[in-house]
Amino acid sequence: MKAVTKMLSPREKRMIQFIVKNGYTTVKRIAAEMAVSEKTVSRSLQVIDSFLTASQLVLVRKPKIGIYIEGDKQTIRDMLKNIDQPVSSLPQTKEERVVYIFIKLLKTTDFITIQMLADELFISRGTIEKDMAEVTNMLEKEGVTLYKKPSKGMKLRLTEQERRSLTSKLINHFWGDNWYLKQENGKVRQAFEQIEVNLTGIFPTDGLKEIIDVVHTFSREKNFAFTDYAFESLVIHLAIALERIKSADYIEALQVSPVKNLVMTQKENTRYLVELLEARFELEIPAFEADYIQIHLSAAYNQWNDELIQPSSLPENDDFKQFVESTLTGTAYDFELIEGLATHLKSALNRLKLGMNFTNPFLSKIKQNFPLAFEQALRVKVPFEKKFHVHINEDESAYIALHFEAFYERTKSQPEGLNVALVCSTGLGSSQLLAARIKKYFKNLTVTAIFSVQKIMEEPNIEADLIISTIYLDLHSAIPVIVVSPMMTESDLANVSKQLQIMKPQERKQKIHF
Repeated sequence: MKAVTKMLSPREKRMIQFIVKNGYTTVKRIAAEMAVSEKTVSRSLQVIDSFLTASQLVLVRKPKIGIYIEGDKQTIRDMLKNIDQPVSSLPQTKEERVVYIFIKLLKTTDFITIQMLADELFISRGTIEKDMAEVTNMLEKEGVTLYKKPSKGMKLRLTEQERRSLTSKLINHFWGDNWYLKQENGKVRQAFEQIEVNLTGIFPTDGLKEIIDVVHTFSREKNFAFTDYAFESLVIHLAIALERIKSADYIEALQVSPVKNLVMTQKENTRYLVELLEARFELEIPAFEADYIQIHLSAAYNQWNDELIQPSSLPENDDFKQFVESTLTGTAYDFELIEGLATHLKSALNRLKLGMNFTNPFLSKIKQNFPLAFEQALRVKVPFEKKFHVHINEDESAYIALHFEAFYERTKSQPEGLNVALVCSTGLGSSQLLAARIKKYFKNLTVTAIFSVQKIMEEPNIEADLIISTIYLDLHSAIPVIVVSPMMTESDLANVSKQLQIMKPQERKQKIHF
């Protein structure tokens, strides 16, 4: 049995103990007890089922009755005694050792040596050297070089801000997919699953739960809405900051505070959140640490409301959209793509100017599944980096890629080569402008004819897949008609896009008689 026991994670052992203690229970109750999602419980029950089978016990799952363990009572007692053996606090697997070494480097400013790590972990120098190769690789991916000095050892030469940023990335690497929504007392809120990799060297798990509770209280009492990523980013920042403040490892004060450029409401919100944190954790948060909290709140507010005061280098909306359009030279696009990119990039540029980068938990999947869209995003980001003097990393580029992939999907779903008849009641100039706008934003549409009201009366037979008109037409026909203004506004462009998405491929070249 001992060989099989090693297959169980600490969480799965606790689940077995919980099931035996309660006699009958449910997936929902186990999930609440373990602070994990029901999906995670179901996966763990499959492992537990195999373990119990090897122990001559049965995990029974019956609808409307519950989950329980069936078998000889003495066998159950022996099984519980076996899994209750204390687990070594030292890392056992390669992944655990890599995390242990990474955290040790993050938490100290002194040199550490291979022999020191080998002695601490009771393993050979050769094994530690292999683990260090993995640690070095992880650091290099983040642009960090491990400083080595003969006879002294190795360490990270980082500022406190750089050290915290690297810590945040480590946490996101393991915790990025472990956030979920949990319903408690009739309310749905963010929660996180405890993970098997031990990160308690950075901060205690219970402390993280308290921070989440404080941020929820702040959000509710101040009516402050967070996007998922902004919420997670703030919680992780606070978790790291509070632990570092406790050990008097303060972040550098901002030389030129960008906080002065932010909406004034965030100053009051920051003060309130700081008061909540100081009361809960019984510590004092210095003013320069509060500045960084205000940056997070301002970025979070901008993500949700898009009302951050615009730096002078960012142009007005229309000019910004024109710049976005200029970066798409040589590639197909539509109105929705420009609108989506402009909205996203304006928000992102504001955030990046504050030094805020959001980790994208779907980066690898986006690169793997949408390679063309990701390559296009990498091309488009270059002129933005040059013009606005920011660095757009792969995480942000992957978010941009989603806009291109959405455009590709829209193009696939739209009927190809539709013939469009234009009806314009305000003269030749406006009709030509209307035609030019349509050709510019809708590459799959071909303007086959432009009609004035008088010409329609003279020539009643028209073949078209779609009619775009500046005047309301009450026609007895199945051909779709979209009424727009002669200027073809953004609202008009959006309406045309929606109509194209719902049109069926067979809706082609119908004849209409006026």
